[in-house]
Amino acid sequence: AEKRAEIIDWLSPINFFQRHADISRTRQAGTGRWFLADSRFQSWESGGGALWCRGIPGAGKTVLASLVVDHLEAQFHNKDIGVACIYLNHKETEIQTLSNLFSGLWRQQV
Repeated sequence: AEKRAEIIDWLSPINFFQRHADISRTRQAGTGRWFLADSRFQSWESGGGALWCRGIPGAGKTVLASLVVDHLEAQFHNKDIGVACIYLNHKETEIQTLSNLFSGLWRQQV
């Protein structure tokens, strides 16, 4: 198990799973229920294309994204559907290469 963890760390230096867990822990109970009930979200969830959320820094986009990830993970638990996320940080642009972003998605599926 330790060797496996070392290999995964080597292949993917960004641990979005840990970032997601950290962000989710900061979310207050009940936050974003309105978002999940919104018709635009429900349309997207039903396969309605892209869902684009804009806002100023600190508006809560990341917290809402973590809510959506948790919602999807609960919905698809024990199914053959993987849920993965990427959290970008303007302070870490050097490590956020395309290769590292894709390997970060892969890391969440193993």
